[in-house]
Amino acid sequence: MAELRALKYISWGDTTGYAVAAKAYVRALMDAGVALTWTPMIRGRRAYEAYTSPLWPCASLAPVCNRAMDYDTVLIHTVPEYFPEWIERERKPGRRILGYTVWELERLPDHWPAILNRLDGVIVPTHWNAQAFRDSGVTVPVFVVPHLSQFEYLGKLDSESGQGGDHAALNRRLGPFGNDPARFMFYSIAYWSHRKAPYLVLEAYLKAFTRHDRVLLAIKTGEQDFTRWRRHWRHGFRRRHPSPQDAVERRLSAHPDSPPVAVIMDETLSDAEMLALHEKGDCYIALPRAEGWGLGAFEAARLGKPVIMTGYGGQLDFLEPGFAHRVEHRMVPAVDPAFPASHRPSDRWAEPSVDQAAAHMRFVFEHSSHARECAGRVAQRLSGDFSRDAVTAALLRALEMRT
Repeated sequence: MAELRALKYISWGDTTGYAVAAKAYVRALMDAGVALTWTPMIRGRRAYEAYTSPLWPCASLAPVCNRAMDYDTVLIHTVPEYFPEWIERERKPGRRILGYTVWELERLPDHWPAILNRLDGVIVPTHWNAQAFRDSGVTVPVFVVPHLSQFEYLGKLDSESGQGGDHAALNRRLGPFGNDPARFMFYSIAYWSHRKAPYLVLEAYLKAFTRHDRVLLAIKTGEQDFTRWRRHWRHGFRRRHPSPQDAVERRLSAHPDSPPVAVIMDETLSDAEMLALHEKGDCYIALPRAEGWGLGAFEAARLGKPVIMTGYGGQLDFLEPGFAHRVEHRMVPAVDPAFPASHRPSDRWAEPSVDQAAAHMRFVFEHSSHARECAGRVAQRLSGDFSRDAVTAALLRALEMRT
């Protein structure tokens, strides 16, 4: 295929995983000298809509926001349901159109392959995804391009502390226990859903520790508990999702001797605050039932933090199958009671062992030096295999349709 001349990059512009990954790619392409224009999509009343202004609040992305230029390649980085409209709008002779997306289960939704096969190529973050896409009937070329860190653009670390995050802002969110430097902090980043299952992390934590242990669990999540619905007269008895804090408090009330938990319910944390969470945390834990990549685990591993995680999914591309704190699982039907139509009867996902996760947490707490040493070796490997230069080169090869 012809060499890339100029690129139009279309992606979500908020703080979702899709948007975070896309913005990291845009910055990397800018630094590589690629001529590009970026069209962010922001949430409208019912769906994401194209943002048409050339003004963007983030200084590092503002120079390419809706920049006027002629281009020969388009990359649409959203869920596939948005692809058809952009394909119709952008398709011209001599212009290639690729899509970047991700899926968590072993089979794609039934309607996805037909959409994806209208593209010239598909980019996914892991070999796990690539196999699932091909097995599901995607016949256009599928390229694997890992995600990048969302933090590298923040610049050099503070010369005195060796840290680059906004720790003052984070500590205000964590409350009194967050200001105890001797307290070992486990942390997790996940929407409150049955797939991400942060409540399993909480369950493992409560099995492993009591208030007599100098520990803290910090859960960064959103403002809605997507595992439940409720109706209230204040909202005209319309169905709404309750707060994750309610779920946490219910579980803690059943454990009167429970260790402290800090819940950060905010989808708008700055990158500097997110980096501070990774820097302050001592061990990252996630127990998803299915995962396409795992941005939180990747950032933690890249920064040399021990990672406790389900041993099933796209995260095995960077953690590798035999990673130190792998949580075993059994395969079960993928059932989401809050959204029963989300999965087919044949869909399956992993049910991680909460008991083993609790044992891993206890081990990392009691053998923290050994755990950090093992994590340091993982970070060293990631610094080479998933370096910015290596990933940017892989992205450019995919955009030029080179194998």
